[in-house]
Amino acid sequence: MEATNETKDYRFQPDQIDWNSLSSLGIDKGRLEKLDVLDNLLKGYKTNELVPLTLKLGNAIVRMDARLSLQQNDEGKIVMAMHGIRKEPNLNFSFFGHEFTDEDKENLRRSGNMGRVVELYNQKSGEYIPSVISIDSKTKELVAFRADWMKVPEEIKGVKLNEEQKQILLEGKPLYLEGMISKKGEPFNAEVQFNADKRFIEFLFGERSTVQKKANADLGGGMEVKTETKEAKKMTRKNKNESTPKTKKVSRPKAVKM
Repeated sequence: MEATNETKDYRFQPDQIDWNSLSSLGIDKGRLEKLDVLDNLLKGYKTNELVPLTLKLGNAIVRMDARLSLQQNDEGKIVMAMHGIRKEPNLNFSFFGHEFTDEDKENLRRSGNMGRVVELYNQKSGEYIPSVISIDSKTKELVAFRADWMKVPEEIKGVKLNEEQKQILLEGKPLYLEGMISKKGEPFNAEVQFNADKRFIEFLFGERSTVQKKANADLGGGMEVKTETKEAKKMTRKNKNESTPKTKKVSRPKAVKM
């Protein structure tokens, strides 16, 4: 199929999908369009929202909510992957060859990001790939993203980053920034960090922030550091799936499939 202005940015095309096999899950093209998730799927991303599914297993019917993504299997066919909800991520077992330290576990449970680059083993290629690890906040699934695919903007909310700050973010670590400006022109401070699931730099507020953790320890716990304005917090909740501004538009590869 010849690419058009609407399809040339897609990683997958609708005619590559076996819609007949998906009908057993209650999924069809029209429903995905109605839910406004088909575009993200074709671009190679997971759906932003959970999608209700109905699985028919013999005489049993299982209903579940999951995020969906399109993936290419070993035979080259495009299949639908279901990312079901977990009670919590399993951090006690190896993840592509990486054994989580106590600090890794603490960081993942608090902020959702492990906070460092580690070598993950790709069974298909037999190579170790430097990657960052985060937790999908909706499903509690562990997600890895290649470090060489990470993109850091020149500026975040009006604060221009120097080379040292960029390097901190590229190493997966959190970075505290002061003097950022919200959409309504209000100044605010916050930690920022790369999230492997979202594939961009996100803001860390409240208990997710290491600044908050340190303040609680220094003050005996129970006290909150006001690192952001009310407007900034509202903005972050509303736009939590949007990347930071003034980032050059790049083609984002999908998260590492190992």
